[in-house]
Amino acid sequence: MTNNKFYLIAVLLTLGMVGFSCPAMAQSDRNGDVKNRWSVHAAVNLSHRCENPVLWNLDTNELIFGNARFGWGVGAMVGGNYDIRFNRTWSLTPGLDIQYVNNGAEIHSSCYKDMQGATLPFKRGNVIHSWNVTIPVLMNMRAPISRKVGFRVGAGPYLTETFYAQSYIYFSDKMTDYNGGFGTYFNLGIMGEMAVETGNHFSYFYRVQYPFLKDKIDSKVMTMSLGVAYTF
Repeated sequence: MTNNKFYLIAVLLTLGMVGFSCPAMAQSDRNGDVKNRWSVHAAVNLSHRCENPVLWNLDTNELIFGNARFGWGVGAMVGGNYDIRFNRTWSLTPGLDIQYVNNGAEIHSSCYKDMQGATLPFKRGNVIHSWNVTIPVLMNMRAPISRKVGFRVGAGPYLTETFYAQSYIYFSDKMTDYNGGFGTYFNLGIMGEMAVETGNHFSYFYRVQYPFLKDKIDSKVMTMSLGVAYTF
């Protein structure tokens, strides 16, 4: 199956999930206990490439595996969503996010102390900065903690499209752009979220997401976000 066909099927499935919820939207709006609501949110994120790097010693022309690991990259996210309430406990929440992600793939290794005379141009060679549009669809469950505080946990799939990305060029401190049309850097994955809802407007959430498709810009990159949301 080609990437374009896979992309089209994934988009149709997501739209289908949102469309399937439309009858519940009208029903929940008539419910005196709960109602559908819009919200906006902002967050900071940490990303990590979940694999071990391969290091090459330019002095001895040998591969090095001495405790090498990728680090963590700092990014940010803004977005909004629409919470479709079925009852006090369950809801379905489609959303739209714009994310800046630093994949955290700068190499850290204890072997650097044995390579003091060597240049290390590969240290940032796997680092990618990307700007993405993400469409999550979360199924949520809520439970009250007190009269004005509640706990929410949600999980579901997400689609993402990278619309701009840069990476370091090997043996250089310069960066280069990724080129590709719409759908070239498409991916999908799974997302989980926990939140504490306080009062009638503010909530605070923790989110984890991980992509499925291989050979993409964000492949094997786990992203964790911590943020605040305002509900209208």
